[in-house]
Amino acid sequence: MRYYRQALALRRSLGNDYDAASTLGHLGSPHAALGEHDHARAAWREALVMCRQQGRESDAEEVLRQLDALDHARTPTSAGTPPPAHCVAPAPAPTTSAGSWGSRG
Repeated sequence: MRYYRQALALRRSLGNDYDAASTLGHLGSPHAALGEHDHARAAWREALVMCRQQGRESDAEEVLRQLDALDHARTPTSAGTPPPAHCVAPAPAPTTSAGSWGSRG
């Protein structure tokens, strides 16, 4: 995650909002995998806003899928009531390919 944060800081300092949004999209995944859902959610929400501002609707849809998967992977509530069975399964790992997330082509 350190390298994602460094890349994000560099891209922001250069005014490279396109790649900053992509980096935020990628940064959420390790946070989610480590159970740091608030950090994952924050990164993905910021990526979502930026992608929409840039007219990157397919990337925005991917971020929404990641947020939805995160919401469905929540652990039982503090009240002790378990979540519905369909929400217990771990979120699928985001897939990337040469033609996805942040591709400019």
